Parts: sequence; C-alpha cells; structure tokens
Amino acid sequence: MTYSLLTSEEKSANNSQFSRIFDGKNFVYSFYVSEDIVVASADHSTIKRIKAASRYISSATEEQKDSEAGPRLYLELARYGDLIYDPYRKIYYRFAYPKVDLDRNMNWWGKAVYGRKKFSFLILDKDFQVIGETLFPEGIYNSFVFLVNKDGLYISRDYQVGMGNQSDDYMTFERFELVSKK
Repeated sequence: MTYSLLTSEEKSANNSQFSRIFDGKNFVYSFYVSEDIVVASADHSTIKRIKAASRYISSATEEQKDSEAGPRLYLELARYGDLIYDPYRKIYYRFAYPKVDLDRNMNWWGKAVYGRKKFSFLILDKDFQVIGETLFPEGIYNSFVFLVNKDGLYISRDYQVGMGNQSDDYMTFERFELVSKK
C-alpha cells in the first residue's frame, strides 16, 4: 500500500497520517485527508476505495502549512481520523473532525494529546456503507482515547484544553451504545 492511491488534492494537503485496522478479513485504511476509506484484502491483491464522508466536512484537503501555527492548524483543519472495528456488533466507527477556530493566543504545542475540540463519528455497516453519524458536544471528550468492549464504545471524557474541572489522577470514560433509529 502506498500513498499513490491518494488524489493530487489529497497529497497537497501536507498530511500523510492514516489509521489501519484488520477486521479478520480485510485491512481497512482511513487516510485523514480523504473522505474515502481504502479496503484491501489480507494479501492486498484487491484494493478498493469506498466513500465514507461526513456530512460535517466539505473538504479535508486544506493544506496544513509547516509553521509556528502548525500545532494549532493540526487541531483546527477539517480532517478524518481513526477507523475502529467493533467485532461485537460487526460495524466500523470512523472519527471525523469538522473545521474549528481555536484561540490564536494559546500555545498549542503538546495539546494534540487531548483530542480535537469538535468531532463526530460515522457508523459503517459490515459492507462499509454509512448507516449513521453522531456529532458530539464540543470540548468534553478526548477523541484520541477510546476502546471497544462487549457492552459498547467507550470514549474518554478528559478533554483538558481550557477545562478547569479535569484531574490528572483519573481517566473517565463514557460508554456509548448503538441504537437503531427505526
């Protein structure tokens, strides 16, 4: 697998990050600058791009310039994030980060470990079709710290940027259940 499968617009965004999971049958890639996911057979002999776009992101290809503002831009620009496989429910979750404006007077170096201020996650079925998307309230959850368990998806409630009520002594998670809207 190489970056050659990205479009020239995606490559020009200057962000080569991606996540990769193996679901027992396929490797599934989520490039942070692409609305598509890439599904590859275990031996990578078959590779296909599948649309998995967020309704909250018009484009994830705005260029991330290398500058002093780099850490802030990393947390501001619209991007996609990790893709997670939930083996208990046979679905996938893909994080999406809409564009936000952050305080330009704050030093953003080292703040990325707390996740992004605003995010959603897409829910994809076993055939990689988007079946839902949930937008989370801003500034509560650390979208970079999560786990899947038999009883649901857990996301950390420890977004510490600008929040005075957090403690370094505890990690707090909230469990989310998949609920049908039928």
